[in-house]
Amino acid sequence: DWPARLERPKHLVLAGGVAAMRALAPLWERLGRVEGVSLRLAPVENRFFGPSVDVSGLITGSCLIAALGALELPPGSAVYLPEVMVRDRPGEFLDGLTTAAVSEALGLRLVFLPAAGDLLAARLLAAE
Repeated sequence: DWPARLERPKHLVLAGGVAAMRALAPLWERLGRVEGVSLRLAPVENRFFGPSVDVSGLITGSCLIAALGALELPPGSAVYLPEVMVRDRPGEFLDGLTTAAVSEALGLRLVFLPAAGDLLAARLLAAE
């Protein structure tokens, strides 16, 4: 069960491949109905393999730098990402950039979460 409202407001920035962001639209809609939650969705276009490759697992560090850098988020903000982006190479994206290097380049905290709907939502609602 999800809460109807949160005691402390949360602003969540969620990024992922275009296909995942679209597929999870019902989850985003449901999260958005929780009082105290504001969402900012950031579908990431794949500049490395091309825009027809729209899954989160093939998003690279350089793709994130381009997409998230354009959002002009406050320094130190958390951005929630699907863990599939670094599943096969912990701490490293497919283009060889490390999560630490991307985080530093953007001045943002990258938080990787499971892609499973209810588990993802529970972790987002509990996130600080």
